[in-house]
Amino acid sequence: FRAVNGDLWAEYVDAGGIGNTVTLITSGTESGDVIVDLVVTDEGITILSSGAIEELQFFQMGEGGEVFQGDPDNDLEAKNIDLTAQDGIGTLEAIEINGTNLSAVTETGDIGIVDTDGGIHVTQAIVELDGSVDLTAQDGNLIVDEAQAAGEDTDVTLTQTGEGDVLLGAV
Repeated sequence: FRAVNGDLWAEYVDAGGIGNTVTLITSGTESGDVIVDLVVTDEGITILSSGAIEELQFFQMGEGGEVFQGDPDNDLEAKNIDLTAQDGIGTLEAIEINGTNLSAVTETGDIGIVDTDGGIHVTQAIVELDGSVDLTAQDGNLIVDEAQAAGEDTDVTLTQTGEGDVLLGAV
């Protein structure tokens, strides 16, 4: 799926079947975000965004007024997940994934990703110019080959909850 000069909304995409992949792209002279709620496939998900990659935000009334927030359910489910953006990945709310291998690269903006089941192997999580990296594995190992935050007052935060370990390459 491709959107030119605008946002691409992927509220429910199920590619079904063994070996299938999903590719979501925004391009053009005007930046466009890719907004995900549930994208499922067996093999791979590739997202290339000329803006940000974000979880779908829901409107709710909070004590202080209007609140937009994501849900705790998986947004991306695939063996291989490859995310590339210009303006951040999971900056409003962390993107929940269930995957085996992850690559996440953005030019600016933060990276926020939570793997919800079984652990994740992160080949790279890189902010090229200005932003932090926050990766969490809720159950299973968090294996990180390379993680890089850039700019002033930025951090790389790696968290494992439940059973498992954090195993590092270059951070």
